[in-house]
Order: sequence, then C-alpha cells, then structure tokens
Amino acid sequence: MLEKKRLLVLCLLGGALTLACNKNKYVADVDLASASALLSMGGFANYSLSSSSGTEKIKLNVAVPIASELKKDVAVKVVIDTSLLGNYNRVNFTNYLLPASDAYQFSGESLTIPKGQSKIEVPLSVNKGAWLFAGDRYAIPVRLVSVGTFPLDPRYSTAIINLLPSAN
Repeated sequence: MLEKKRLLVLCLLGGALTLACNKNKYVADVDLASASALLSMGGFANYSLSSSSGTEKIKLNVAVPIASELKKDVAVKVVIDTSLLGNYNRVNFTNYLLPASDAYQFSGESLTIPKGQSKIEVPLSVNKGAWLFAGDRYAIPVRLVSVGTFPLDPRYSTAIINLLPSAN
C-alpha cells in the first residue's frame, strides 16, 4: 500500500513539473530569461533611399533573438503610430511629416513569425517621387505592439524612420 501511495505522489509531481515547464511554449527553457522582441531599427533611424525611382522596400524586421528556434508560430502586431511622430516633433522642435498614404505601403499590422524561425520582415515600402524632394522632411513612425507573449525591448519597440533622398 505504501508503494502505491509513493508511486501516486511521484506521478502527480511529475505531471505538475511537466505543466510548469510547458508554460511558455514558444521557446526552449534556456532562452526564456533572455527572450525579448524587437525591431531591427530603434529610436530615430536615418534611412538612405537609393537614387532609382519607383518603389523601395524598407529593410525592417521583427525579431526574437534567441539561441534556439521558436517551437510554434508567434503572432506579431506592428502599426504606423502617428502620435509617435507628433511626440518626437514636439520634444525635439522638429517638423517631420508622415508621407501621404499613397507614398508608402504598409501591411504589417498582423504578421506571423513561423515556427522554426526567429524573425520576420515587416512589409513596408516607399514610392519614391517628386514629393520626397519638395523640401519637407519625411519620416515613418513604426511601433511594435506585440509579439506573442514575449516582452518588448523598450529601446527597439519603436522606430522613426527618417527618409533621406539620394544625393544623386
């Protein structure tokens, strides 16, 4: 009888330990302490556009820098945050403008980092044209809202991408 009770207690402890270890199913346990999500640019970032006309992709990624691969898909939400640009202008006494809606494409509001990877490209591009050379300064304010249950790195959860036209 005593052996059956010991076996039952061991089984219950083993089950509880298994549930506790599976709480975060995105990454291996060794990565949990250091895992945080971030944009590949943070703060105010100058972005030099090429001299050719047409559409140019902005190189921007969302990443979870960990040693192992993600164990399941992770939902990502990124937004264009006009209040971020307004606050920047107010604090720094600048007047950066958000390009007109037809001057850029953004479709990154709902993205997914696939299982087995640790980053995804944010679909953001600029239609280069005369508007860029009109004398005003343009910037695109991006905010990383969420990446699954990962905490966001405060230094790299927002970016104001300053669009610099080519000198050519």
